[in-house]
Amino acid sequence: MVLVVDPRGAGISGDMMLAALVDMGADGGAISDGVTECIRYLDGSAVDSMIFRTEHRSGIRCTRLELETRDPPSRPAAEMVRAICDSASRLGLSEKAAAFARRSIESLVSAESRIHGVPRDSTRLHEAASADTLVDIVGTAAALDQIKALDDQIITMPVNVGGGSVTFSHGTAPNPAPAVLEILKDAGVAMVGGDIDAETATPTGACMLAGLRAASRPFYPRMVAERTGYGAGSRDHAGVANVLVLAQGPAGVGTEAVCVLETNIDDATGETIGGAISEIMKAGALDAAAYPGIGKKGRASHLLSVLCPPDVADSMIRTIMRQTGTLGVRVTSTDRVVLPREVRRIKADINGAEYVFRYKVRTHMGETDFKIEYDDIAEASAGSGMGPLRVERLVRRRIEDHS
Repeated sequence: MVLVVDPRGAGISGDMMLAALVDMGADGGAISDGVTECIRYLDGSAVDSMIFRTEHRSGIRCTRLELETRDPPSRPAAEMVRAICDSASRLGLSEKAAAFARRSIESLVSAESRIHGVPRDSTRLHEAASADTLVDIVGTAAALDQIKALDDQIITMPVNVGGGSVTFSHGTAPNPAPAVLEILKDAGVAMVGGDIDAETATPTGACMLAGLRAASRPFYPRMVAERTGYGAGSRDHAGVANVLVLAQGPAGVGTEAVCVLETNIDDATGETIGGAISEIMKAGALDAAAYPGIGKKGRASHLLSVLCPPDVADSMIRTIMRQTGTLGVRVTSTDRVVLPREVRRIKADINGAEYVFRYKVRTHMGETDFKIEYDDIAEASAGSGMGPLRVERLVRRRIEDHS
């Protein structure tokens, strides 16, 4: 199963995340009853009302969390961490849900500590000191437990961080707010500015993406959306639906998101291109190849094609440009279909010396096959003086004997 968090349109906040999960099917009443009991762990805070309402944003039906609280102006960060952990225990959340809640608040505290240059133990929360923070994080943890999403592959699209500026306890800063920027940086989550002249990503929303350990992807994976959820923000934005979208369902069989990077090269030797491919593979490419052809002005050229995971595409583009001198790289986001495979290891005696060989085992339509890693064959061949074909036959026989 896959859970996709889509904050491209209007960003993400803690209340939008919780409301979207309730819209998807989590029990809002049970969550409200549970988390309001946990406010006792926050000194000086109280929840006056907590209601999930059906509303519309730019014509889209969605769920909004309406929450009224009373809070002190600040509190020690350690108190909030302790309160959230105690709340997870009181509500009997699963181990994964409790871990999510703890990771979320700790990512927020770490960001605040770094921004203000004070130790974690001395960090104080201001905007995040309110009961809203506990309600959003613990409520989301409970909702994720209810819909059994914490066993899913979790993906987030790029976060819309808005534009303009935000005013908070320490003054005014451009969006994204420093805490949001630090949290998304540490979590490796992509972000993008938008036309909305307001804060669209809050520290609580960002820290929950960190707590989910969501993989950042530029587009939806191949999947069948069986459930969707729409969580409303508190304001209306002109021309933009202020809604966080969630989608959950089974992933396409054997698929994974990849980026294809391509460039045409007509001013490099074969040795240069071969060396570039070697460095590109070392940098984390899944595959790389160069295809000869005829380019502009009748020049002999090569099409360099590189396959890589989306999260390394930017660094891979820099590697390609550095290694080849090309001035431009085309980027295509797509899926690839892959067979289930498993990497195993086996020891084999080659001319009196023991070597370890890696081999991939793959299964398709009930049939199993394997392929030995050629680098290991070459190493054993060089060390033993035995030809690589003979080494491969010996290792293949040993694998078959132990299957």
